[in-house]
Amino acid sequence: MTKEKTEVLIVGYGLAGSLLAHRLEEAGMDFRVVSDSTQPGASEVAGGLINPLMFRKLRAARGVAQVWPLLNEAYGRLEALYRLQFLHWKDSVKLLNEQELLEWERGRSKDFGVFLGELKADGKLPGLRSAAGWGRYSGSGYLDVAPWLEVSGARLRSKNWLIDAKVEPQDLSRKNNNWLWKGGHLKARKIVFCEGAAVRSNPWLQGVPWTPNKGELLEFVAPGLAEDFIWRDELFVLPLGENRFRAGATYKRETLDAVPSVTGRQWLEERLRTMLTVGFEVVEHRAGVRPAVRDRMPVVGALPGQEEVYVLNGMGSKGVFWAPYCADLLVRSWNKGEICIPKSMQVQRFFRG
Repeated sequence: MTKEKTEVLIVGYGLAGSLLAHRLEEAGMDFRVVSDSTQPGASEVAGGLINPLMFRKLRAARGVAQVWPLLNEAYGRLEALYRLQFLHWKDSVKLLNEQELLEWERGRSKDFGVFLGELKADGKLPGLRSAAGWGRYSGSGYLDVAPWLEVSGARLRSKNWLIDAKVEPQDLSRKNNNWLWKGGHLKARKIVFCEGAAVRSNPWLQGVPWTPNKGELLEFVAPGLAEDFIWRDELFVLPLGENRFRAGATYKRETLDAVPSVTGRQWLEERLRTMLTVGFEVVEHRAGVRPAVRDRMPVVGALPGQEEVYVLNGMGSKGVFWAPYCADLLVRSWNKGEICIPKSMQVQRFFRG
């Protein structure tokens, strides 16, 4: 068996692992990605949305000031490399009740007001239920996650940078300031765990209060429903073109598997029937498990008590938003030799005291 040496071993090839790999390539750092392709993650079934606002109480989403301005540049570099478009900016329209209409107007003077656009005290929109009103906002969009992973994975495999295998804890050992996988088949200075929800079984990360949740979404055909915007009510409805839409999503912690459920589909269809005034036909139903923690912030950085072991995980349903920023922070923390990861994201926050 051929033995290889690299600087960084990335465990897991979802959105976080793929973006870290490309950021390392940009930084001139050698790496290998090892991932079990038989185990689907949340990235493969993700809605892929970017949303700068939160609606339970209208405000900016966490991290918007730091992250949102960098997204075009980060994904733009990848689109230039592959000569394909993956990121699509598309305004959203949120159906509003009377209280939300007032909050929207007041929000114009706040830091997130730059995203708030047209406001109508008339909720009549083609194909959608009546509401007290609706508000249009910018800064939203989506990433073609599955096509990105497929195209990126093919390129990494062609360069022998992506290995289809499962990394078991017992297959890792430490010797002479290096990590050895399978007795030295692969030697690396650093390990980064980007395993998604599979991190629950990682013995080195049991001190992190993971709170994974299952998400389900539907793709459906609905002639007569406008495709101009991402529609938001209790669900998001994302136009995909040619009368096809994606809608979601559920958040369930009781059953953590990637199997689409009857109850999940029923819940989504009931809310679609409430939201839409046109008929629809479901053509696909998908499920995945999102990696998250109780404070709903990413988990990034060096694992306390271990030499050169790192984590890049915990982004929940906001991986498209957080992953480029967090991957960049991690690489810069190595290259500049300084801590540049905010304390609110550092994995060390769960190991203090």
